[in-house]
Amino acid sequence: MFAFGGDFPRSQYLPHQYGNNYIVYTGTHDNNTLRGWLDNEVNDQEKENIRQYLGCDVHNPMIHWEFIRFAMMSVANIAIFSVTGSFGVRS
Repeated sequence: MFAFGGDFPRSQYLPHQYGNNYIVYTGTHDNNTLRGWLDNEVNDQEKENIRQYLGCDVHNPMIHWEFIRFAMMSVANIAIFSVTGSFGVRS
């Protein structure tokens, strides 16, 4: 989420910039969900940066898998992904 701003494409937060002793993650508990971030917080230039880097439109309903895939492609030793949803659990 931090990689696509004004310093793109040289952002230190892009997965290809990481080293082995890094931890890569798509967001934290302090961040909006990926879909919420894309729909409500990302400006047009950031959307274009995401499209260039990931190779898919930000409106793609499966874009979260692209973020996960790119995080997993980094050389970081640890990858963390936040998961939200009920997953069929009923109260």
